[in-house]
Amino acid sequence: MRWARLCWTAMDPLAAYMFRGADRDRLAELIVSGAKTATVSRVAEYVGPLPKVGDREVVVDSLGRPVCLTENTAVDVLAWEDITWAQAAAEGEGHRSLGEYVAAHEAFWQTYVDAPEGVLAVGEVVWVQFRVVADLRGRYPLGARVPVVQAPMAGGPATPALAAAVCAAGGLGMLAGGYQSADSLRQEIAALEDLTEGPYGINLFVPASRAKAPGGDASASQLGPRHGLVAAAERDAAVGEYAARLGAAGYPTAAPQSEDVADYEAKLEVALASHALCVSFTFGIPPAADLARVRAAGKAVVLQAVSPEGITAALAAGADVLVVQGPAAGGHRAANAHWEEDTAATSLEELLACAAAAIDAHASRVLLIAAGGIASAADVARARAAGADMVQVGTALLRAEEAGTQPLHRRALREWADRPTATTRAFSGRMARGISNRVMEEFSAVAPAAYPELHYVTAPMKRAGDLEAMSLWAGTGFPRGVEAPAVDIIAALMADE
Repeated sequence: MRWARLCWTAMDPLAAYMFRGADRDRLAELIVSGAKTATVSRVAEYVGPLPKVGDREVVVDSLGRPVCLTENTAVDVLAWEDITWAQAAAEGEGHRSLGEYVAAHEAFWQTYVDAPEGVLAVGEVVWVQFRVVADLRGRYPLGARVPVVQAPMAGGPATPALAAAVCAAGGLGMLAGGYQSADSLRQEIAALEDLTEGPYGINLFVPASRAKAPGGDASASQLGPRHGLVAAAERDAAVGEYAARLGAAGYPTAAPQSEDVADYEAKLEVALASHALCVSFTFGIPPAADLARVRAAGKAVVLQAVSPEGITAALAAGADVLVVQGPAAGGHRAANAHWEEDTAATSLEELLACAAAAIDAHASRVLLIAAGGIASAADVARARAAGADMVQVGTALLRAEEAGTQPLHRRALREWADRPTATTRAFSGRMARGISNRVMEEFSAVAPAAYPELHYVTAPMKRAGDLEAMSLWAGTGFPRGVEAPAVDIIAALMADE
């Protein structure tokens, strides 16, 4: 079954009670149930204007999912010592006396206010009474209030700042764990949660030796027939020959590295322990046990497909969310090892039609996301009309102010708008789309299908500062990109919604 066409809300600000965790979820439930009808905050904590009657907020849970929409009905600014029992009781948190209420709030404020224990100067507070305008539970399956997901662009562009900006625009921000260590991913999660209370997801690359294959799970020694990579026995020679070709042409190279399954497993542990709303997987379908752990952690499983075969495999594996990537997408093709080739060229329209039909016949609801070539409001409208619940955008955000796109990459996106894009294995050993340059023209025909070895072999060349030798990943719509805050880019994409 597909989700009914979703109704996206106006951009009311988010309201998050306590820190992410059980206490926040408990308070959100008290609010939506009507038991909690008021809250109090220290005036000193406000950066902007104080709340006023009529203000509306979207209350979110620990995963950033909207729980309900509230509207302020009364606002009182007063000294903390003048708070009354009637005001305290309206908070509905189970305090049995005014003294207990005061002590509980001061203990909470003490956890993050820089003051010696027991000597917190509360000062003035603002007490707000509110009513629930709408119950939003279950309305937004990925927490986003506009139908936009930020593509998890690995290698730099997908920063915590970009993910937070997308969340601020009402979309779903994504962290790219693909090329990171477990420790750096953990740090990015902390940075993102400092920047937003909104929903976010984490993307991981699945090693081919870990990915599920037809008939069972893969092993390091037995790759499925549709793996599409150079056979293990020929791999070292093919990679060495390619590195020698690059060296002979004057390009710097480095030693190859193979898949690190332990690194994937460590990052999966980090993702499971996070407050991410979903975990997405690229380059393969993880073993059933991994997917079961994601669901047990209360997170949605996001799988990708670039072909009808990939759609069938992803749905059979139990995807909660299916991203179909058309060939116009920038960066690596999201082909699933063992199931589909990274040269698949099925159009986005065909993929959406195939996925919509398959989901309609499926036993459970699956959210359908369109990716690849989404560069304008018209593109969003076409994808949504073709059956997509949401769209995923990457290239459109490469020039966002908050993106970590390298300066030279930004320059190419800006100045090389007259150049075509093309797909190549020259930089990583896996098919990816980027702005055409000299290395792509000279080496695409001879680059072996050896990922991730070539990704590491070509690293020095890509860092040397020569635009003609960089992996300038971009989709076909890159000439329509603009330098702007992410919130403005997403607003433009939503112009027809």
